[in-house]
Amino acid sequence: EAVPLHSITQLMGNFIRLIAFWDSIRWRIVGYFSLLSLLGAYLGSLCFQYFNAQILEVLVGIFVLISIFLPEKSTKSLSNGMVVLLGFASSFLGMIV
Repeated sequence: EAVPLHSITQLMGNFIRLIAFWDSIRWRIVGYFSLLSLLGAYLGSLCFQYFNAQILEVLVGIFVLISIFLPEKSTKSLSNGMVVLLGFASSFLGMIV
């Protein structure tokens, strides 16, 4: 029951943020981010069955700990190619994790 409830909560929260910040959205970046997102999600769904859930839990925990203790980087802008790769990676990993 927790997963569908969490999904609905996330969906509603994201929709409300979309409406609230509509004027601030940089649609060109959204376009670049979306270019390979569907491919990443598709490939992630194909690879999902090959990952061990316990290993993924440990890796997610390690990632969270590393991201807490790493110093913040500068806020320089990313290239369009990097935004495309981030869209692919986030959708791929989102399907698996």
